[in-house]
Amino acid sequence: MKQILKFLESNPVMNDVMTAIKSNKAVYLNNTNEENALLILMEYYIQSNETLFLVTPNLYKAQLIYDRLCQVLPSENVCFFPQDEFVTNELLVSSMEFRVERIHTINRLIENPNRIVVANLYGILKPELPLKTWKDSLLTIEINKEIAINTLTKTLIDYGYKKEYTVEKIGDFSVRGGIVDIYPLGAKNPFRLDFFGDQIDVIKEFDIETQKSIGKQKRINLLPMVEFFYNDEQCNYLEELIESKMKSTKFSQETLEILHRDFELLKNHDELDRLVRYLPFLTDRHYTILDLTEKKHIFFLDYHRIVDQNTILIEEIKDWYLTSGDYPKMDFSMLYDFNEVFVNNSVMIDYLEYKYKTNGAPIISIFGKEVITYSQNLDLLYSDLKRSIDKKTTVIAFTNSQAKAKFIEVLKTKEIPYYSLRNQEDIHRNSINIILSEQIFDFYSDSFEISLISEEAITKKHISRKRGDYISVYRKSQRLNDINDLEKGDYVVHYDYGIGRFLEIKTMTFGAVTNDYIHIEYRGGDKLYVSLEAIDQIHKYSGSEGFTPKLSKLGGTDWAKTKKRVREQVHEIADQLIRLYAEREHSDGVIYEEYPKLEQEFEESFPYIETADQLKTIQD
Repeated sequence: MKQILKFLESNPVMNDVMTAIKSNKAVYLNNTNEENALLILMEYYIQSNETLFLVTPNLYKAQLIYDRLCQVLPSENVCFFPQDEFVTNELLVSSMEFRVERIHTINRLIENPNRIVVANLYGILKPELPLKTWKDSLLTIEINKEIAINTLTKTLIDYGYKKEYTVEKIGDFSVRGGIVDIYPLGAKNPFRLDFFGDQIDVIKEFDIETQKSIGKQKRINLLPMVEFFYNDEQCNYLEELIESKMKSTKFSQETLEILHRDFELLKNHDELDRLVRYLPFLTDRHYTILDLTEKKHIFFLDYHRIVDQNTILIEEIKDWYLTSGDYPKMDFSMLYDFNEVFVNNSVMIDYLEYKYKTNGAPIISIFGKEVITYSQNLDLLYSDLKRSIDKKTTVIAFTNSQAKAKFIEVLKTKEIPYYSLRNQEDIHRNSINIILSEQIFDFYSDSFEISLISEEAITKKHISRKRGDYISVYRKSQRLNDINDLEKGDYVVHYDYGIGRFLEIKTMTFGAVTNDYIHIEYRGGDKLYVSLEAIDQIHKYSGSEGFTPKLSKLGGTDWAKTKKRVREQVHEIADQLIRLYAEREHSDGVIYEEYPKLEQEFEESFPYIETADQLKTIQD
């Protein structure tokens, strides 16, 4: 992608955009598409020495953008900062995987802030501890360092590590005499610390399955496992705060019990993902991920959708306040206000043309078209290439030299002029340029006067491209086929009533009929009995290991609202598919000349052996 970005440096429209962004004032970009937006982001990234935050409307889009950037940039330059949607975080369970990724990103920003951070809207609104607190939290353990095992244990617990009998996963630690095993965040394997008194004598990395030593280390770095960590003094402050609120505010008995339970959990450093609502009480002002770096620009991708999503978020928080009794009287800051994190040097990107209240800020249209997928329609490709000669710059990228050489032979036969470029060789303007690169994505930009066509867009060949280092894990529920699939205490999801806890199979008699029922407990001790014949209505809940989902309330509206939102999203997708297939049904088809030899060569260049199902699909 370096060749493309170097070519764009001389484009007048790109220069106007770069000048506008460097003015440190708000910039509005519209009439554009995702590919143009990413080109602008990357071009500014290589010209600046800043942290660039790319904000998307939702988590799904953030994941796609993160993967796409990791295809074309070194993975160490791109970070991911995912945050569960508000309803998911409150009604289900905050993802451990997302939290680990966020902390990893914070650590990488501390090491080197010159990175691109991809986040969804909720990620940049999430309360965080100040930069100094994070820097002070980094703990280096090294040979010959003196630290009492009890002191180290206390620190690990404060940092959200769990003391277990044996270490099995990231975030576990165990103590056996003078040996401490730790599985730190960000490490591939756990470490074993051998103490001689209060001095660390040996540090060994070991295999979690075999327990065998992999090698010795001179030092290791420990990061907190949670974003909400605090010392004894701060814990005492929270206790005084809760007690003061309980005295000055009239709470219901249910809320008093919740507050007492909250403090017990805070003392034990437990369920901190949920109790992060107490974090803002420990900071002098509101901090977010945006405050952990000084030089920065924020790019809002699909800005109007982000604003709409923020409106939905406000309504969700209102619903939470209305359905949580008087518990919200604690004045929690669940997520900070969007206007509070909005900075003057933000870049607002929209796909359509909008009227903005800009206060004099520049509005620049960046025009682009949808990328054509030729899918072996080579006649159309050659026709387009001939029309582009001396009129626009076209780059065609192949992943291997053999495919590139075969394509060049065809261009020679068709008498289509081209340039075959070596690595990092400059692109020729208003010409066809053939390059060898995997670090690309297809795009067609009118404003930047260049298009890029990948080998994948030309052929039916699927090219496996690099994805981000982190693959998001979404919760899935498993359908129950037999009651033996359930154990006491398992969490289950009922379609109509939401998340509950399985307790037992209970035999009950109603009138003259005796039957067995599945006993499920919901929030507040409410009970639901489901006959065994209706077991297909129940799914086993499957979430992040080590986390407890929030139980639904029988008779409440939270679960119904969650289902409604999902149903609306499904309907929207269905409508899009119906329109798509309707357009295909009424569109005119075109029969093009066949090139069986060239097609066969392309197919034979497929580097993998097709499975029986794949071969059948190809024949069909």
